[in-house]
Order: sequence, then structure tokens, then C-alpha cells
Amino acid sequence: METPPEVPYLQFREICGRGGAATVWRAWHLELQREVAVKVLDADSLMQPGGLERFQTEARALSCMDHPCIVKGYGAQYANGRYFYLMDFVGGYTLGALLKRKVRIPEVDVLLVVESVAAALGYAWDTFRTVHCDLKPENLMVDRDGTVKIMDLGLATEIIGGATPGAVLSEPDEIVGTPPYMSPEQIYGDVELDCRSDIYGMGATAYHLASGRTLFEGLSNDEVVRCHVDRSATSPDPRYFAPRLSEPFVNMLARMLAKDPAQRFQTWDEVAQACEAVAAGRPVEPPPPGVPLSFAQQVANVVGEDLK
Repeated sequence: METPPEVPYLQFREICGRGGAATVWRAWHLELQREVAVKVLDADSLMQPGGLERFQTEARALSCMDHPCIVKGYGAQYANGRYFYLMDFVGGYTLGALLKRKVRIPEVDVLLVVESVAAALGYAWDTFRTVHCDLKPENLMVDRDGTVKIMDLGLATEIIGGATPGAVLSEPDEIVGTPPYMSPEQIYGDVELDCRSDIYGMGATAYHLASGRTLFEGLSNDEVVRCHVDRSATSPDPRYFAPRLSEPFVNMLARMLAKDPAQRFQTWDEVAQACEAVAAGRPVEPPPPGVPLSFAQQVANVVGEDLK
């Protein structure tokens, strides 16, 4: 049975999340007299090369950032052989859990998610040059008041050396991330990732939220990784699964999911402006003809299964 670390000022209550490297507990902070989330590094991850460094970098990143759509953290700590850090407790649900119940999410709600992430990661990039590197439905939560919160900066990279919150975590020959949502340049292991990599990851996440399908669904992880970098590999137009998606929305996804970073939106501000255009019913310019995308965009209306 999994047990939390023994910390005098914390009363651990239950596990509220698990990841590849850590477990998140809900706990009562006796000194602060409020609920907190406690992320505890797994023993196996501590033994992995770079495991502790990633964990400490994530803790530093969260403690430095101050944005309503990024979960606030309070620095790594050590007690009785275990590394952990505290976060604000977010009472709500992940978008991954919502997808399991709803299959897919209406366009208007996906837009709100993309706008929230654009605001938060635009702040993270402009202020700290931080790239999240692991955007996916499971790392996005909706709080009790409806606020979208970005979780898990464990793979985040900080590009400019010497600046808070940390250092580059990925090496040229190391691929880290979740296959359905990884950008081609992240798969290549480029150290010089920038915000456009996260824009692709958010595009892949939005495709999943809106269509109920991941990019390249049904393939193995290795095959999915190859499809992201293969300029000829595509998934179906999301309207095949959700015919009511608007053309401006699909064009926005196409711009986010261009395989060449130079063909994507270049900043999070551009993503936010596209969201505003879609919400207002204004057109969004698609990528130029012939630009390789991660889905086969159809100009004509697409008729497919209308999932409930």
C-alpha cells in the first residue's frame, strides 16, 4: 500500500492523482489550516537520471509563477527520505476525466480552454521563457469556479540560462512528453524549443477535446511519434467525428498543428486573437496550400459520426 511521507504539519487524506514520476495527495496543512495538494516524487523516479532535477525544477517554476490559470506551488522539500512540494489544492476535475464522461467537448468550451492556456503560457513564455512540454487533457483542470488550471510542469524547460525558474531539461537524444500531443521538434529532441512547441501541443489537445479522438489514434506510441514528424502522415479532419465544428475553428487548429513551426501561430497572442475571431464568427486564415498538417483538412463539409 502506498504511503505518504511523514511530515509533522501535514495530515494526508487521500491520493488525488498519479503521474509517471510522482503521486499527488490531498492533505490538511495544520499550520495554515487549509487544504493543500502535496506532490511526492516516487522512489523509482528518484533513481532515474534527471528525475530529481526535473522534480525540483518543476517546484521552482511553480513557486515563481503567479497566474490565475497556473497552479501555484511552494518549493521542493525533503522529509524522511522523500522529496515533495506543496501546491494550492484545486477542487475540480481534469479535462481527461471530463472526456471519459462526455466523449468530446463543445467547440465553445474548447475555445475557453485554449484561451486560458494561451493567457497562462503566454505569461510563462514572456516572463520566464518557459515551455511546458506536456500539455494534454490530464494536465488541465477545471476548478470549482470554472477556471482552467495548468498542472504538471515536470517537463518544463527554461531556455535562457541563469534565469529563474530552472534549466533546460531535455538533451538532444532524449525524447520526453506524451506521444499524442508532442510537437515534431520536441520529438527531434531540439534543445531550442520555444512557445510554438506548446502551441502544437495545445492544438493536439484541442483536437482531442473537440473530436473525441487523439491524433493518430489506434497506433502504437512509436508509430504516433513517427506520424508527428512524417510530413505526409495525417489524422482525419476533426469534423469527421464532430460535424458541427465551425470552419474558423478547424482553420485555427490547422494553424496550430502545422508540422513546420514557421507555419504555425508564432505567439500565444496570435492564438488568443484566433480564439476571439472564432468566438465572434469571423474567419481565420488557414495555412497556405501544401503546408504539412497533422490532420487532413477538408475544405468541403465533412459528414461523419455525430457522437453524443
